[in-house]
Order: sequence, then C-alpha cells, then structure tokens
Amino acid sequence: MSISESLVAKIPGRLKPPLRYLRQQYILWHYSKPVKKSLRFFKVHLRELEAQMGPLCVGGLLQVVVDTDHLEGDIIECGTYKGGSTILIAHVLDMVKSKKCIYACDTFEGHPYDDINSAIDYHRAGQISDTSVSYVRSKFRNFKVSDRITTIKGKFEDTLINKLGDKNFSLAFLDCNLYDSAKFCYSFIYPRIVHGGCIIVDDYVEPNKIRTFGISLATDEFLREKGLVIERIGLSSTFTIWVP
Repeated sequence: MSISESLVAKIPGRLKPPLRYLRQQYILWHYSKPVKKSLRFFKVHLRELEAQMGPLCVGGLLQVVVDTDHLEGDIIECGTYKGGSTILIAHVLDMVKSKKCIYACDTFEGHPYDDINSAIDYHRAGQISDTSVSYVRSKFRNFKVSDRITTIKGKFEDTLINKLGDKNFSLAFLDCNLYDSAKFCYSFIYPRIVHGGCIIVDDYVEPNKIRTFGISLATDEFLREKGLVIERIGLSSTFTIWVP
C-alpha cells in the first residue's frame, strides 16, 4: 500500500475523497494528463480567458472536474463573471470526452446587492459589472465551447429553482462572493448534488484569517448545519466540500 493509500484508508468512508488527495493538507499530488493539457491551454490563452484564478486554483478545480466525471449529473457554476473558468471547465470536459453540460449562472451585471455580512470590506451592489451575457456568450463561441454551456442570467433566487429545479449535479462551483448569494446557492445545490459529488468554493477564507467576502460566513453556517468538512486544495485559495 502506498503512503497516499494508507493515509486515505484512515478517513471515515463517508468522507473518503479520491486517492489522489491527502487528508491533512488536501494536497493534489499530481494532475492527470487532461488537466495538464488544459493548464497549458490556460497559460497560452491567459489574456483572452480573463480568468480570475491562478494556476494552482485552476489545476485543483479541473482535477476535481475530471475526478467527478463518472458521476451522474451536470456541472453548475454560480458566479461566472467573464466566463474564463467556465471555458476551462468545458475544455477539460472535451479532453475526457465527457457528456456533461455546464450551467453558467450569473447576473452578468455585477453584484445584485450589498454584501453587508462581509467582515472587512463593504461590497456594494453593482461592483464587478464590467461584463454582460452577450459578451460572455461570444467568448464561449470564440473558444468553441458554447454547445456545452447554458448561460442563465439573473439573481440566483429568481432563476435557479425555475430553470434548474429538476437537475442533479456532480459538481458545483461557487464563486459568488456574497453572503446572501452563497446562502441561497447552498440551499439550492445541496439537495441536488449526487452522492460522492463535490462543491468547490472560491474566495473562502478560514475563520482565523482576514475575510473580505460574506461567502466565508455562509460556508461556515452550511458546514455546521450539514456536518461536512472543507479542505483546501494544496496551497491555493480554492476549497472543496465532498458530499457523502
């Protein structure tokens, strides 16, 4: 038995992640070939993608996409902004010849309301509004991934139940920053994510560190309510919640 296998063997069954992850640091010890190819794609097209994530975050996100591809359900992204991460997810899905769809959900007009629950910064409605649904859809077409992606425009509480209420998900990517947005997303996603699926949380900061977005508080409340654990992917700012 390898070192990684022996470490993972000690984890309770309902919390056991894929073997490529180690329990304590949740370190991704190597990327699969499709992820490596997608990371090269990310590096070549960095400027056009306008992704708000660094290589470590991208690598971790894409590896979880690959590792959950065998599960039933599609992928939901709550917080799309300019579509860079959506394109990268679609690219790695193409690499593994997946049949999954991506639902890219956003107002495409910036924050829908003030983030009054942020511990440090006071994020105002309308911030990060330098995007639009037509702009993002044109990027999807330019990168030839639009046939895999459905964009859903509007506030989460106005669109998710109405348009995606009958869907199940193998992976949810939360990049919605705000407390109220994240609270609604968790309440919508949790009953619809399949066993063994994963929620990836961007911009989460642990309780003993400086927090700039309310999504951290919303995540803490969700974890306590459901009795789940959150783990950082390596040294990145991306965290994972595996759903047993």
